[in-house]
Amino acid sequence: MLWAIPTLVGISLVVFLLTSLLPDPALEADASTDGTTETGTGAGAVPDGPRLLRAEEARRLRFVDLPKFINENPEDVRVRTQATLDAIAAGGPEGDLAELRLARIGGAALPTALPRLSSMTTEARRRVARALTPLAVRMAVDPFALGSSPDDALKFWERFWQDHVMDFTPGASKRAVERLVRHGTELRAEELASLDTYALADLMEAIDATDRHDALLQLMKIVAKITDLAPPDEATTPKELEALRAQYSFFWYVHRTDYVPLEGLDRVVASVTETRYAKWTIGAFTGSLEMLDPPTKSGNSSPKAAHRRAEGDLRHRLARRATVTLALIFLSLFGSHLVAIPLGVFAAARSGRRVDRLLSVVLFFIYSLPTFVIAAVFRGVSGGTVVAPVIALSLGAAATLSRYQRTALLEVLTTDYVRTARAKGASNLRVLLVHALRNAILPIIALAGVQVPQLLGGAFVVEEVWQIRGLGWETLRAIERRDVGWLVVVVCLTAVLATFALVGADFVQAALDPRARETFRRRGEA
Repeated sequence: MLWAIPTLVGISLVVFLLTSLLPDPALEADASTDGTTETGTGAGAVPDGPRLLRAEEARRLRFVDLPKFINENPEDVRVRTQATLDAIAAGGPEGDLAELRLARIGGAALPTALPRLSSMTTEARRRVARALTPLAVRMAVDPFALGSSPDDALKFWERFWQDHVMDFTPGASKRAVERLVRHGTELRAEELASLDTYALADLMEAIDATDRHDALLQLMKIVAKITDLAPPDEATTPKELEALRAQYSFFWYVHRTDYVPLEGLDRVVASVTETRYAKWTIGAFTGSLEMLDPPTKSGNSSPKAAHRRAEGDLRHRLARRATVTLALIFLSLFGSHLVAIPLGVFAAARSGRRVDRLLSVVLFFIYSLPTFVIAAVFRGVSGGTVVAPVIALSLGAAATLSRYQRTALLEVLTTDYVRTARAKGASNLRVLLVHALRNAILPIIALAGVQVPQLLGGAFVVEEVWQIRGLGWETLRAIERRDVGWLVVVVCLTAVLATFALVGADFVQAALDPRARETFRRRGEA
C-alpha cells in the first residue's frame, strides 16, 4: 500500500510536465502580437490594456504565472496592490495598465491603497483616484460626491476611509454576509456592495455552504456585480445554479490570493500550494481543475464554454462519465473471468491433444486482434445492443486469462498432493475442480489487477465505436477542445484506479491464500 503513494506522486509529476507543454490557443494568439496597438495619431504604440488583461487572465486560468514547484514569495492582495501603486507612481504605459489592475482588485485594495495615498506624489494620487472611479460606481456612490476634478475625488476617498475604516475588517465583513444570508434584504445587499471585493472571501464561503435557492441567487448576484462573472437570473433552475456555483468556485480557486492577505501559517502553506504543480494536482483530485474560461457578463462562445454550459462543471461530468466506464470495465472483467476459467480448465484437461492445440491457435488469434477491430466487427454484427460492447471488451482479456489459467493448472497437477489424490482413487473431474483449481485460480485473481488498466484503455475504444458517453468518449472530445483540465483529471484518475486495482488484487489474494498472508505478516514484522 505504501508504494501507491510514490506511484501516484510520480504519475502526477509526469502528467503535470507533459500537460504543461501543451499549447493553449489563447496564449498562442497573445504571443503572435507584442501587446501594443497603434494609436493612429502618430503617438506611437501604446499598450492595449483590456487585451493585455485578457491575456493575463488566460495565463492565470492555466496557472502559467505561478512558479512550478516552490513559490518563494507568494503574492497576496497587499503585495499586488503595492505593486500597482508603485507602477502608477512610476507613470508611463505600465502605469496605465496598473490603473486597470487596481480597479479589478477593487475594495480589497482599499486597506492597503488609501492609507498610503499621503506618501505619494500629487500626480500619482490623482491617478489612483481615477483608477478607483469604477470601484465607486460598483459601490453605488453618488456621482456628485466624487466631484468633477481629481482633487475632489481624492478628498472623497480620504473622507470615505475615515468614515468606513472599521467596516473593512474581517469580522465586519463576515457579519455582513451572515446578515444577508439570514435576512436577505436590499439593505443588507447594499451594505455588502459598499465593501466590494473585500467581502469576496466571506461571500464565496457562504456560496459553498448555502443550499437555499434564494440566498444563493442573492449572493451570486453580489459576486457578479463586483467581478466579471456572469450573474444568475430569477429563471435559473436549481441544476443550472449548482453548475454556476461550481464555476464561481473555480474562479475563487484561481483568484483567491488576489483578494485576501496571507499571514503566518497561510503564507508558509501558500509557498507550496500557490504553485503550478500544486494547483494542478490539488484541483485534479478535488474536482476543482476546471481549466475553462469562467462565465463572464460579456458571454463566451468558445467550444469549451459551450460544452460546459451543456454538460455542467468538471466534477459532475466526471461523475457521470466515470460511472458508465467503470460499469463497462467491471462487467467485462467479470465476463472475461467467467469465460477464461472454464476454457483454461478444459484446455488443461485436454493438454497436448488436437482440441487443445486448436483452442490455443484460436485464442492467440483473438488476443492478437486490436480492440478496435473486434469492436468494429461486433458493431457491424450486433448493432447497438448493450451486451455487444461488454463482449468486445472481454474477448482479449479472456484469451489471455485462459492461457494463464491453463498453465497454472498444469503446474498444480504435477504437485504431490494431486498425485496423492489420484492414488486414493479421486476422479479426474474431482481432481481438477476440487483439488487443483483452488490453488491454480489464485494467480488469475492477481492478474485481475493488471487487467483493469488494460480494460480501461480498451473501454476508450469501445465507447467511441458504440458512442457510449463514458470517460473515453469525453476524453476524445476534450482533446478536440484542448480541455487540459479534463485530460489531467482523467489521467490522474486512471493512475488512481490502476494503483488501487493492483493493491486490491493483492489483498484479495492474501485473503484467499494462507501462504500470501504469512508473507505479508513477515514483511509487516520486518
